[in-house]
Amino acid sequence: MTTCKPGDVVDVPFPFIDAPDKKLRPALVVSDTRIQQTSGAIVLMMVTSAERSHWETDIMLDDWQSAGLHKASLVRWKIFTIDEKLIVSRRGTVSEKDQQKIRDSLAQNLSHWISV
Repeated sequence: MTTCKPGDVVDVPFPFIDAPDKKLRPALVVSDTRIQQTSGAIVLMMVTSAERSHWETDIMLDDWQSAGLHKASLVRWKIFTIDEKLIVSRRGTVSEKDQQKIRDSLAQNLSHWISV
């Protein structure tokens, strides 16, 4: 698998456990490339159209088309780590404007762990 960069949108099978039915779902790469290169793992955030639910911390993507998404989508605060071998394909990259919104949300919601 090619090394994924922060901001890439990739397809991963869901659910991640052994189940007969799996669907490909988009996810946002949030980890630095060093994690993938040293451990083979990658940290992702959920990407969804969220047509039936809304979380206060959802991050709406303004330029969802440039990320390779097929409809209006958002990044949701569901963070998970998977083996890089589970990544099926790369769709695109979120725009710089959307990356800044995500960075702002990460900084706000992880401020306890981040020293500026």
